[in-house]
Amino acid sequence: MPLVNDHSIEQPPDETVLWRYVSLAKFVSMLKSRAIFFSRADRLGDPHEGAVSPLDNEEWAAALERLLEGIADHEEAIAELSTVRERARRWVYVNSWFASHTESAAMWDLYAAGGEGVAVQTTFGRLKSALNASEQIVFAGRVSYVDYQSAAIHDPEAVAPFFYKREAFAHEQEVRAAIFELPPSQDGGFPLDDDDNPVGLEIEVSLWSVIERIYTPPGAAEWFTEAIGWLARENGYTAAVVRSSMDDQPFF
Repeated sequence: MPLVNDHSIEQPPDETVLWRYVSLAKFVSMLKSRAIFFSRADRLGDPHEGAVSPLDNEEWAAALERLLEGIADHEEAIAELSTVRERARRWVYVNSWFASHTESAAMWDLYAAGGEGVAVQTTFGRLKSALNASEQIVFAGRVSYVDYQSAAIHDPEAVAPFFYKREAFAHEQEVRAAIFELPPSQDGGFPLDDDDNPVGLEIEVSLWSVIERIYTPPGAAEWFTEAIGWLARENGYTAAVVRSSMDDQPFF
């Protein structure tokens, strides 16, 4: 199914360079599965994933109250709105990339600490093409960093709030893909207290059409770079594995 071009999610130009910094274990898992891993939103470590602003909450509650006016127990339905949005964190899966035309020392430190990781580089166009060929409905675009006390999303769609984060995370320059995966319905509804959804999804893609280059971390030993190159070639990767440009020698 094609990647959804949602009007509320900003898609960067196709030539935008994206990086994914991963541990060695996650890189091996990626090679083995030939897939892109999407983590369940409530497992990403940010309790504000999928949150909305107080302005949104007031706006949507007022709209729901107008819609349900005259219906018995409509106050309970309004109160349940927040619960449903919080539970949606279990139904949304996210795959994150760092948008930058250069490597990031901070990202190496955060996600490949100890020198035992790699960075895979692609472009938004490559990622988009691969996701277009998947069987899932996928949303993709830039994350917007906002002050939740003054900003409003104005979009009640389930996935839209997952493309907003607090300004404190602006250093991440994140472009993400997201999948909305509802649990099986029960008696026409969805179990709000059920936690049976998997903690992650592996979406099979044409992996080597996504990955343009593989980088080893700053200060990596020569044997490590050679080992990563061998591992990639054994799994069908034909492009070069390169050392971090942060190891380039300075001139004085």
